[in-house]
Amino acid sequence: MSRVGLIGDNSIEYIEKLIEIWNNGDCAVMIDWRIPHNTAIEMMRDASVDKCYIDKQLAGQINEGISDIEFIQFESDKSSARLVPEDVYQKFSSN
Repeated sequence: MSRVGLIGDNSIEYIEKLIEIWNNGDCAVMIDWRIPHNTAIEMMRDASVDKCYIDKQLAGQINEGISDIEFIQFESDKSSARLVPEDVYQKFSSN
C-alpha cells in the first residue's frame, strides 16, 4: 500500500481519481488546493507520499524542483454542478 497525494477542486474527475487510488489499494492523502505550495509539499513528505495527482489548472509551479514526488496532472471540468454519473459509482468497490 502506498500513500498517494490528491490535489484538486471538487469535480467528477477528482472523485474518479480518489476512487482509483482506493481501488488500487492505496491510501489517499487529500491536500487542500488553497494552501501554499511549500506547505503542501511538506505535508506530502511528512505523509511519505511519492506520487500525487494534481488538477492541471492548479499545478502551476508546484512541481518545479521537486524530485522526490511524482506529479501526475489530470484535467477536470468544473463548469457546472452535476450529479455523479452511474459509471463513476460503478468504479467504487469496497475494500
